Amino acid sequence: MLYAYEYCKPETLKQICKPNVEHSHCGAPEGKSEYPAEEMAPLLPITNKVKRYFLDLHNGWRDKVASGQEVGKGGQNFQIGTRMREVIWDNELHYLAAFHVKRGKKYVEKCVSSKRLNYVSQIYGFKGGQEMPDNVFDIINETFSKVYSNKVKIKDPSTMAANCTADVWGAGAKDFLRIIQERLSRIGCAFGLGYNCVHSPGNVFRFCNYIVCNYDFDTKYFEINYQPGDKAASDCTEWGATQSTKWPHLCGNTGKVFRYLSPWPNMPFGLA
Repeated sequence: MLYAYEYCKPETLKQICKPNVEHSHCGAPEGKSEYPAEEMAPLLPITNKVKRYFLDLHNGWRDKVASGQEVGKGGQNFQIGTRMREVIWDNELHYLAAFHVKRGKKYVEKCVSSKRLNYVSQIYGFKGGQEMPDNVFDIINETFSKVYSNKVKIKDPSTMAANCTADVWGAGAKDFLRIIQERLSRIGCAFGLGYNCVHSPGNVFRFCNYIVCNYDFDTKYFEINYQPGDKAASDCTEWGATQSTKWPHLCGNTGKVFRYLSPWPNMPFGLA
């Protein structure tokens, strides 16, 4: 695992970041940032209970979509997924997410991949208020439920699985698509509480909740979202796995890393 943290070597950057893009750990300039905090509290300890909560949220939604019983726009069902995987927790993805959250602001990172996981993506969440939050899990659930609710933006759930077409890509639901990507196998998340973050000139939230989840894959333009078919979890041999013992419509996760290989030879990171 040690080699995975060598993000800044020139030969590594060529493999994990697009041309002229710096890694988040290597002095990359920040894009537009929002809600900068005056001070950050220590990050939420990632106990087994916290890990299970993040994993159960994601796997519950993936299982529901793969079952073919999830309803989207116009009352249409999403297609059955034959090889969507159960996601597992990844410590490196958590490490990268914690690096982001510790900075106490919401901003875009353009490259957070590694030699081990070469196409990492992120979902950011933020909630500010004047009162100390009562329950961290409620905030996590609220944040990701909003992401999942974007399923209604997919114009035709009954045909979207096999190809991320221009209509699907441009529907404004990329974070939802990221959550249900069949190649997704790992997540790592971090949660932090900040104080006195600016939300408009001269105005601050007393308490600021920052959430980042990193994923070991992303939605790819004109590539598959997930394999449709007649029976959920029927093609798990694609991953050298069998049906999950916990999630009946997902494939189990063996822990093996499947690196992304672009079908476009002159574009190693795909079309987008």
